[in-house]
Amino acid sequence: MATIHDVARYAGVSVGTVSAVINGTGRVSPKLQKKVNEAIRALDYRPSHYARALKRQRTHSLAYLVPDVTNPGFSAILRSTTRIARQRHYTVFVFDTGGDPEAARESIERVVELRVDGVILSLTWDLARPELIDVLRKREIEVVGISGSRSIDSIDCFLWDEVNAGYTLACYLLRLGHRVLAFLHPADSESARRRLHGIRNAYEEAGIPVSYIHTYPVSGYSTKDAYEGTLQAISSAVPFSALIAFNDAFVTGATAALADQGLAIPEHVSVATFGNSHTAFSRPQITSMTYDYESVGARASQRLLDRIEKAYDSEPRCEYVSMELVVRPSCRAVSSAFIPPDERIPLL
Repeated sequence: MATIHDVARYAGVSVGTVSAVINGTGRVSPKLQKKVNEAIRALDYRPSHYARALKRQRTHSLAYLVPDVTNPGFSAILRSTTRIARQRHYTVFVFDTGGDPEAARESIERVVELRVDGVILSLTWDLARPELIDVLRKREIEVVGISGSRSIDSIDCFLWDEVNAGYTLACYLLRLGHRVLAFLHPADSESARRRLHGIRNAYEEAGIPVSYIHTYPVSGYSTKDAYEGTLQAISSAVPFSALIAFNDAFVTGATAALADQGLAIPEHVSVATFGNSHTAFSRPQITSMTYDYESVGARASQRLLDRIEKAYDSEPRCEYVSMELVVRPSCRAVSSAFIPPDERIPLL
């Protein structure tokens, strides 16, 4: 493999002249430029992008850290991140922590070793830890947080408005006449806590006792956990007419459990959820609060790159992004109030 010294000898010029031609710096006569370019082509010389980047104190690389890259939401954010990065000539490294705090710490250490210019990380419990952010900030690595529900004051954060989402979904079910509600969710989820807060706000505003809301926390985040949690809800003999599942994975487990117990949707139980990866392809299709992951991923990526390139220098702030309620056939009216399936309703 040819080196810059080989190119200089072949062209009969100094290494500095070759460097000036490659990097577009300094004044080099057209004659010498031609000789250098001919030597580069003849020797098939390929400058080391990484070495050049280190010399300039910029690697033109980003890192994307998530607890589960197979999660459809995180994958959608990755698609938009890589698209924006490619447009602006950056490479993206992806780290999947598996939700393990130790793996998250090791990933941060690896990110530092790679000397990336910036990091997009999921604001989930394993990654949204101030001590991890401090490691990056001390090395002047720009950081933007996305998704999850945990904001960090020292960085830009793009979060879903979970409280308003829970409120909107509960208002819709109340308008259909539902009163006794089951909420199936992970036990330690900050997003679930915020959604429940919004659900309770809707009940209080409607003058309905919040005791009509029955929560069913489960220990994990899997479809199996949701299936078993739904069986628990059914066996509790609480006469709920509507069930809200935490996300797509949960609604898959919930619908399977209801079917196995001979309960039809929406004839026996109305079902709704948060997310839009599989809800349109379920049968029946599931009413959901939907996310525009790719749009938010693009906004977060642009913000990160603007900070890296000194095009944005305002104080870090948290932006809350609204979700949209998409009504589908999984919910039925139990009063005269009825909204046709597939009607899109803006946030209230």
